[in-house]
Amino acid sequence: MIGQELGKTGHEPNPDLPDGFQMTELGPLPKEWRVVRLGEVAAITSGGSAPQGGQYFLNGKNPFVRVQHLDIDGDYVRRWDLITDEAVEHYRLKKFPAGTIVFPKSGAAIRLEKRAILLVDAYIVSHLCAVLPKTSKVDRWFIFYSLRAKRLAEDKAEGYPVLNLSEICDVPIPLPPLPEQRAIAHVLRTVQRAKEATEGVIAALRELKKSLMQHLFTYGPVPVGAKNFSPQRESEIGPLPAHWRVVRLGEVVDCTIKQLHTAKPEWSLVPFLPMSTMNT
Repeated sequence: MIGQELGKTGHEPNPDLPDGFQMTELGPLPKEWRVVRLGEVAAITSGGSAPQGGQYFLNGKNPFVRVQHLDIDGDYVRRWDLITDEAVEHYRLKKFPAGTIVFPKSGAAIRLEKRAILLVDAYIVSHLCAVLPKTSKVDRWFIFYSLRAKRLAEDKAEGYPVLNLSEICDVPIPLPPLPEQRAIAHVLRTVQRAKEATEGVIAALRELKKSLMQHLFTYGPVPVGAKNFSPQRESEIGPLPAHWRVVRLGEVVDCTIKQLHTAKPEWSLVPFLPMSTMNT
């Protein structure tokens, strides 16, 4: 029973803890919270072999998710390959429902600690672990953010690291009462959506700046709608306003030549632009 057996921590009451808190293997937690193993509240499995051969992708219609389709910061898997029904049958692939939590379980990618949720029903590669809640006592998004807060690859040796499914099942996570799980997940999802919206605005502004720079250095400071009325001429660096000229950088700025001194031999691999090239 999650409310009883899973709540045993083996720790004596700690007088230094604030009222209403208990000491657990995860540190201080509210007394109403429990520590459970991931495998006790979720089904843990993995995907199948990736289809090999172009015939399994030609005119495919079934989403197939690979490790590289997971973004580091995004909550959802928004990219995938498309495979044929023949690929599904030949490789005996299992379809996972939208809402499944996925993350890398083998290879160097596990060190990136990516976590994502399937946006659509999809097949997944064997290098990915799939997590599906198996009890109504847990919120899918709370599990997702709990896993995102975990660093599962920290203790893995160099080489080809692997997270066994048994290890993943044994991962401890905090389990508040369901209303608190939902409240915590709601706050974190709201922050994530705000972050993505801000990143979208920054990306749009970056593209706008790029477009404006191209316009200004081609037509000069004229409105976009008036560019056809700006006389142009071809130059060695492309089209320019007719009254502009091309000069060498050294003609309009003073260039100071200084020798680079460094005791770090690895810096010898860093590209270095001599100031003398500024006059050409």
